Amino acid sequence: MEEANSQILDHANSEFKKKNFKQAEELYTEFISSCLQSRKCTAGDLATAYNNRGQIKYLRVDFHEAVEDCTSAIQADSQFEIPFYNRGLIHYRLGKNRHFLTMVNGKINTKLTARQNKITYFRPVLSE
Repeated sequence: MEEANSQILDHANSEFKKKNFKQAEELYTEFISSCLQSRKCTAGDLATAYNNRGQIKYLRVDFHEAVEDCTSAIQADSQFEIPFYNRGLIHYRLGKNRHFLTMVNGKINTKLTARQNKITYFRPVLSE
């Protein structure tokens, strides 16, 4: 079961990198559901799935759902800095500047983990 979960997460990350966001979101959701039912995945993988699914929601401008996923990522792995930053960025976009500064100053100076290359930071989408 754990190996199957790992393959789902890898496939989700691959689809995300290809910008197949609908497919990636479905796979992240499948991975999260499987993890919550079986309890056979690492906290880091679960946090990664929530964080990356949150970015997809952020890109569709579903800010409140994106905040929920970031919060779930933090609850899954409170040592994972990136969802703190991402959630703070959303609060900033929503005009909650003070909350953003608290979140960034509270977590941004800690070291990033080796998971960094598999994790996504929220970035504004710029039109060309």
